[in-house]
Amino acid sequence: MSSEPDVGRGPRVAGWIGLAGCAVALATDAATALLVEDYDYVADTISDLAEGPWAWLQDAGLCAFALGLAANAVSFWRQQRGDRRGMTGASLLLLAAGTIVAIALYDAYGPREGWTVHYVLVVSYAVLHFAASLLLGSALQDLAPWAAKASVANAFLFLLAAVPFYWLPDHWDGIYERGLAALVLGWLTTLSIVRLRRLQPD
Repeated sequence: MSSEPDVGRGPRVAGWIGLAGCAVALATDAATALLVEDYDYVADTISDLAEGPWAWLQDAGLCAFALGLAANAVSFWRQQRGDRRGMTGASLLLLAAGTIVAIALYDAYGPREGWTVHYVLVVSYAVLHFAASLLLGSALQDLAPWAAKASVANAFLFLLAAVPFYWLPDHWDGIYERGLAALVLGWLTTLSIVRLRRLQPD
């Protein structure tokens, strides 16, 4: 693999933006859940918080998370120049960030049936997350073997958990969705830690 050493402040900035994006997403989800009347953390999904007068708060959290993804994507893309897998993974990560922004800004949730725009965007993110996790996992092998293993494991755990989500009973799909969100946040946290440590190739 051809990889350039991390130099300067760029990788660390990307790492801090990634961690901040995760923290803001968690904080806005918790705050919106408290502000929305009769919200059930177990039965109601994250999308249920993105409706009504407090929707902007949840959308802000999603955009902060997307910014964290984008910052890491650009940082990894710059480092992985010359390595096709790494550059492709970083590009898919950037597309995933754009998909999250589209989900936040489109603001069309609720009990609609069929292939709605929101549904297509969510499925698109899931596919991008899986592919980017695998490709970046491979690219990370020479930089941080622990992170490479974590990224690949995250990809398959996310895939296995995401597939049955839309067939779950309504009375506990909210807590299940938050389990999926934990995998997503955990992955960005892993990437951000690699950026903060500015790991060098062996």
